[in-house]
Amino acid sequence: MNRAVTFRRTTFGLLAAGAMCAMLSLPAAGADPEDPAEPTTPAAPATPVASAPDDCNAAGLATTISSVTASLST
Repeated sequence: MNRAVTFRRTTFGLLAAGAMCAMLSLPAAGADPEDPAEPTTPAAPATPVASAPDDCNAAGLATTISSVTASLST
């Protein structure tokens, strides 16, 4: 066999093995069926959703990142 045939067969085998691993790692489509007795509408949250703070900008993000980094370093 020449190198091109060996390379093609190896490449196809690796692609097939990768596709098989991907298929096995995905959940099944019918893994969690819905119970018809349960209501389909989601329940309301227990606490109201808070609005975004006023400092939602680049400076606020930089401040948050630096405080998290300082907390992680200690």
